[in-house]
Amino acid sequence: MEYTKKTLTPIKDILAEILESRTSPLGQGLYPILRIWEQVMGRPVAEHARPVSFKDAVLKVSVTDPVWMQELTYREPEIKEKLDLALGRDIVRKIVFRMGY
Repeated sequence: MEYTKKTLTPIKDILAEILESRTSPLGQGLYPILRIWEQVMGRPVAEHARPVSFKDAVLKVSVTDPVWMQELTYREPEIKEKLDLALGRDIVRKIVFRMGY
C-alpha cells in the first residue's frame, strides 16, 4: 500500500474563507467590517471607535468619548458609503454609536 501525504490547510485560512464568503451568514456579519475598519476609517478614528456588532444591517460602534460620538454621528452617511464601497455591496443600513470603548 502506497502512502500519500496530504497537505493540511491551516485553520486560520479555513475560517477566513468562511468568514469572508458572501454566501455564508458569517461572511455577512461583523468580521468583514472589522477587517476593513482601520483602512476605511483611518487610524485616528479607529483608535477611538470600533464596531462591536452587526445585525439586520445595523452596525453598532463603540466610541471612547462624547466628542467622537458626535463627530461620527454627523459623518454617518459618509461612513456608510465608504463601508459599502469597500465591501463591494450595500450592506450597512444604519450606524448606531454608543459610549463604552
